[in-house]
Amino acid sequence: MTSSVDAMIVSVGGSIEPLVTTLRAHRPTVVIFFSSEQTVELIGTIKDRLRDLGIPRTDRKMVTADPQDFITCYTDALRCAALIAELGDEWITGLSQLQLVTQTS
Repeated sequence: MTSSVDAMIVSVGGSIEPLVTTLRAHRPTVVIFFSSEQTVELIGTIKDRLRDLGIPRTDRKMVTADPQDFITCYTDALRCAALIAELGDEWITGLSQLQLVTQTS
């Protein structure tokens, strides 16, 4: 399955293979990588795997201070959504889709 979405928020942790597969399939213009301090280094590996495809054109990362605290993660996830909206104003014309991809360790 291949589709195109404007933006995605992806939770980084555990195996990167599901994220790489999903990003290849959906080919988002913008990706917000949502990670913890323990998983932030995986972002570079994910981007290296997608570089040849030009995915994403724009990316940002959001690192949560306490991945075990629900309120902290929820607040940071809302910040990811707000960042998508801000980036939409700058880089995406007609932002039409927001897809949340979650992954458990």
